[in-house]
Amino acid sequence: MADKSAISTYTEGDNRTLITKSHPSIHFTLDPKVSMTGAAAKGLNALIYAMQRQARYLSDNITEYHAKLGKGNTVIQMPISEFAKLIGVSSRNYQAFKKTIYEMGDMKVTWSNDEKGAAGNFGFHNLFVRAEVKDSGLEFVIPPESRELFINDKNVAVIDFVKVADCLSSKYSIFLHDIIEESMNGIADHSQVNVLQFTNEELRNALKVPYDLKAGEKTYSYPQPSRFIDKVLKPAVSEYNAAEMKYHILGYNHDRGRVWHFEIIPLSKTYIRRLELERPDELHALIMAMKQFGLNELNRSEFINSVVDEKDFEYLLYCKDVTLKNTRKVNGNAGGFFRTVFKNNSEQFNKIWEIACKEREIASVARRNKEQEHIDKQKEAHKTAYIKNRIDAFLKPIYENEDALDEFMEALMVHAINIKHPSSRKYKSEIESGRIPDATDPMVRMVAQSKLNITDNELNNYVEQQPIQINV
Repeated sequence: MADKSAISTYTEGDNRTLITKSHPSIHFTLDPKVSMTGAAAKGLNALIYAMQRQARYLSDNITEYHAKLGKGNTVIQMPISEFAKLIGVSSRNYQAFKKTIYEMGDMKVTWSNDEKGAAGNFGFHNLFVRAEVKDSGLEFVIPPESRELFINDKNVAVIDFVKVADCLSSKYSIFLHDIIEESMNGIADHSQVNVLQFTNEELRNALKVPYDLKAGEKTYSYPQPSRFIDKVLKPAVSEYNAAEMKYHILGYNHDRGRVWHFEIIPLSKTYIRRLELERPDELHALIMAMKQFGLNELNRSEFINSVVDEKDFEYLLYCKDVTLKNTRKVNGNAGGFFRTVFKNNSEQFNKIWEIACKEREIASVARRNKEQEHIDKQKEAHKTAYIKNRIDAFLKPIYENEDALDEFMEALMVHAINIKHPSSRKYKSEIESGRIPDATDPMVRMVAQSKLNITDNELNNYVEQQPIQINV
């Protein structure tokens, strides 16, 4: 999955609200001292979505994307209104929005190989370096470790995060949804009841249950299975089932709290569920138009439920528009005309759809070029700043030492003559008369740079470590 498909699965158009998650991004362990809420979990999903969408616009594969952004921090900028919409919070609800941002700032990933003593390996990294909200913009700064956690080629689950944001509220139900999606992703037959098994530690870690470290061992909150069920599983399962996600949890049990078993059955779904989330206005307009055409509820449902992908939906919208444009010609039988258009125009629409897809591809290439230009300008600015700082640092002690300055001016005159600079005589005359050019003079800086011998490899290594700003 390290080729084009690795990124094209993020989103197949601007209206999709899916994110892919890898095993590491589902199972990372949070700092137990941090009390994480469902709002923070939704914020994390929203940020992953925004980054993955931008990654798809910018690159064809994971390796290329991370190479373009380098090894420094990534600065993510987006409108507050967009982020608020993605997490299901009104941007006017200042307190709720502020609370979410602060909680996200406390997210810290911890790891340990569970060995005791000095030989044990353990550590942490903060998911975010900082965040800032000002005016109508939101800025997150994330380290490369987090970027690679959110965007990699080890995807195991596809999450409809807007559905999650709208229908789930607690962190336990949100993370339960993640591990169910991951586990069911590896099962070929979804038509029957499937039993998922998790060890006690796997389940508690995946649900981000807090824990204390005592003598190098984890002691989770609600250690007794009955308390864990009452405080974590029962409310999480209840909320998950009520949301009618892709699957339904029939029941769960455990072997003395060591291994947990979940009985999972898929729910029958149609593309309509996604349309309700992503394109509600257009869906509502289509239904109202069909009602106006005289189609009864059963007929309308047949058309709507026939939609299995974006092309099907666009075709219905096309048929609606054609019918509306010809309402004066249908002699009161708009419903029949709509049916005729639907039956007879699929081949014509194929050509329209093909053109639309090409236009979308052209727009995507244009956006990618614009994003790449934005990154290239930043890299050039970093190179320019690096060279300037190196030259400034090189010249400062020279201009503070008379002997060093005399030697440097001699080198400047030789350099000007050697490159046959048109002002070489002028430089020689002024220097010999005591009029020394200052450190901002272009020739002075040219000679300084030649003495520093700054290589392309040195410049590229520096730029690799610098922050890159992306607009999502």
